[in-house]
Amino acid sequence: MSTVKEGFKCTEQVEPKLDLNIYFNYLKRPIVQIFSLFILTLIIYGNTLNVPFYLDDYSSIVENTAVHQLDNLGAIWQFSQARFIGYLSFALNYQDAHSTISFHLFNISIHFLTSVSLFFLLRSLVLASKQEQYLLTLPILAALLFLIAPLQTQAITYIVQRLASLTAFFYIA
Repeated sequence: MSTVKEGFKCTEQVEPKLDLNIYFNYLKRPIVQIFSLFILTLIIYGNTLNVPFYLDDYSSIVENTAVHQLDNLGAIWQFSQARFIGYLSFALNYQDAHSTISFHLFNISIHFLTSVSLFFLLRSLVLASKQEQYLLTLPILAALLFLIAPLQTQAITYIVQRLASLTAFFYIA
């Protein structure tokens, strides 16, 4: 409770009210929800940035001369026609080959963008079904669940498994 002091006569006690509707309306904005997905992505997967190459990363990236030179797209195409986009992304990252950070940032970005795509897909489905009471909860909860508990965690943390993340991204987007 608050009272007025110093020479002012207070006739009634006033309790300060916290208007939660202001905050609730702010949280309804898609940009705020996407920003929360972004922050959560950094918190959850930020610790994987310094993980070195291991297992299949060596045969697919480190020892694979097709991804070492970005100017030879034909070599990437000959190496893997079915996974050309994935190996092209490895070639882009290999330009900064002294560090695995760019590889991991790319993987994390794909996972984040897939979560955002899922958010907008579900948002559009809820709007199309005219079930707007679910507009605030369903899209963000599903995107959060996908973000924090992917079916295969190694698709984000294991560099060569970017191929699986790209598949999920292109399927959902």
